[in-house]
Amino acid sequence: MNINYLFQGIANNLLNEFDLIHEQISHSGERGRVREHAFQLFLGNHLPGKYSLGSGIVVDKQGNQSHQCDIVIYDSFTCSRLFSKSNIQIFPIECVLGVIEVKSILGSNQIRDAALNIQAVKKLHRNQPVVGCLFAYRSRFKLEPKIEQSAVALQRVNSKIAPSERLDLMCVLSDGLVLGHKGPPDWGTDDDELMVFLETVPHLLVLFLFYLTEFISERQVNPPALVSYATQGEIGLVRSMPAASPKQHN
Repeated sequence: MNINYLFQGIANNLLNEFDLIHEQISHSGERGRVREHAFQLFLGNHLPGKYSLGSGIVVDKQGNQSHQCDIVIYDSFTCSRLFSKSNIQIFPIECVLGVIEVKSILGSNQIRDAALNIQAVKKLHRNQPVVGCLFAYRSRFKLEPKIEQSAVALQRVNSKIAPSERLDLMCVLSDGLVLGHKGPPDWGTDDDELMVFLETVPHLLVLFLFYLTEFISERQVNPPALVSYATQGEIGLVRSMPAASPKQHN
């Protein structure tokens, strides 16, 4: 079996579905949700089974929280979802391995918004930063190669973000892939250049999936100390009382 041919077919199907949704659905918000669902379905079918996918907000026990995340990759065996109603979920950061921002058509504003959302997640208190990715179907850049224009826009955003809080991986399905991952032991504390893969790479979707799998496998998850979420966050107020004196017996 030619795995490159297989994944190129999957990529073509995703792009064809993108174009069909764009033609058939007039409401931009609904188009975005359908495309996001299609990409999440692809990930669910190809990531290792030990990883689960959701959508929502990531929090830490200090009471800090992320913005709404399009796709949250988490370990369902250790994750106790603090709140789940409809499609809104809250995930303790200890159980989260990665987050992905999904965009239909990518431009400078979308890159900036996604990078800032991922930065908010990486700022949460965790022993290792989560993986932060951006996936888009197409871009609105005009100059060729378009993926290099996306990388230039990302570098402008990165100049204002600490290296350890930056995007690890950006994929534009029609254009190429940008790699900025910095793994252990320092998890990206030093500045570095981006690697750019052009669309001519025949196995672009394979690269994205395999890089993503490799990056999240580097992370460790721990059961969240849920009592800490209740006592150190905003759920309740804890007061200490002096120890009771032993009773005096006659």
